[in-house]
Amino acid sequence: MKIKAILFDIDGVLVDVRQSYIETIRKTVELYLGKQLRIPGRGRRLLSKDDVNRFKLLGGFNNDWDAVYGILLYLLWLRGKAAGGEMSFGKLARLKNFEALRRKVPSPCGIRGLERLTGKNRNICYKTAKDMFQELYLGKKLFRKRYRKNPRFTQKRGLIEKETLLVSPAILSALRENKIRFGIVTGRTRFEAEYALRRFGILKYFDALVTHDEIEAAEKKLRRPLRKPHPYPVLACAKKIKASAFFYVGDLPDDIKAANGAKKKIRIASCAFLWRQDNPVVMKKALRAAQPDFFINRPSDLLRLAAR
Repeated sequence: MKIKAILFDIDGVLVDVRQSYIETIRKTVELYLGKQLRIPGRGRRLLSKDDVNRFKLLGGFNNDWDAVYGILLYLLWLRGKAAGGEMSFGKLARLKNFEALRRKVPSPCGIRGLERLTGKNRNICYKTAKDMFQELYLGKKLFRKRYRKNPRFTQKRGLIEKETLLVSPAILSALRENKIRFGIVTGRTRFEAEYALRRFGILKYFDALVTHDEIEAAEKKLRRPLRKPHPYPVLACAKKIKASAFFYVGDLPDDIKAANGAKKKIRIASCAFLWRQDNPVVMKKALRAAQPDFFINRPSDLLRLAAR
């Protein structure tokens, strides 16, 4: 089919978030365990980037606040199973095993699936973890601009400033010359999505955005979960663009499942984006299981696919 529009995820597709979102997850988990729960060993690295990526492959964690909460649930569950319920950062780092966790929970997992294994934990406050994450990610200046209040946990610049662009304006321009329209389907808030796209000078290319804000509002209205891997976000963006055939480009199995689920209502091909993955072998295996129509190994592959 001749593609008329391309829908993009932002994180890991348009923007490299390995030094921003992924690092913020790591730092938030460590800060929460050390500062809020006073677990000994604060200052040591508890999670690797690969740990975070493997956790997100469980699926159902469409925003990174959920991912932080889920990782905290898992680590405190491990700690609670230890003799006397005590375990330092060092011991937790040695005991954690996200591959073994994957075999114990459903897919997609999400918070509810994880809670069936670990139970709920009164020591974890979702709102506090979310606030920590937002402060570390946005930094003092952006956090104050976004929330109209002073941060409590950091006075530094945000990790958002470490993001880099993955798909160049030249490639987007070349695709636009072929009359292809663009949309965004992301778990980011609209503030963070527009900030990133504007910062890299590419907001002007996009005809429609569907963000966390729109999906959250729809979930409240319809009283059911609608985040990826549910096809709702993809269909909502496609409805705004009104093209006859689409690509959806994502870097996680939930992205591919959402696009494949949308095939019942629109003509769409799912594209798995492998460029700049920390562990491409593991990610390709996980993405292949979700059955994408295409793999994109580098951004220039978009030009070849669009010309088919």
